[in-house]
Amino acid sequence: MQKLLLAVDGSKSCSKAVGKVYELADDMDLDVTVLTVLEKAIPKTYSEEFAREAFSRREGMKEEAKDMVDTCSEGLEKKVSKLKKEVKTGVPSDVICRTAEEGDYDFVVVADKGRGAVKRFLMGSTAERVTRYSPISVIVVK
Repeated sequence: MQKLLLAVDGSKSCSKAVGKVYELADDMDLDVTVLTVLEKAIPKTYSEEFAREAFSRREGMKEEAKDMVDTCSEGLEKKVSKLKKEVKTGVPSDVICRTAEEGDYDFVVVADKGRGAVKRFLMGSTAERVTRYSPISVIVVK
């Protein structure tokens, strides 16, 4: 069995990455974890009032992230041996790489471009950093 970490963000490119996992599941016995990462976005320099408002919105964002992971995972449970869903908080590329290493995954699947604020010409910044710093093989889906 191959252990795969699928990093998702709900973007159009992300649906291609999910599709790639469907393809891989036809040829491999897979244990899949679908992961999304919420960025920490409350710097200490903001006012207490702003921080409270941002924190209350963060709770709604967590629920939306869980729903998105559920949506991205639809049908996968029928294609793979094991399916796990996770929502974590932090810098997406760091969390993906750390999760890949600590979870003893065989490979990571990411989309080439995500929903990040800054997009690169050829590849999204998160995908680029994961490809560069991941301790394991990365499949970047275009």
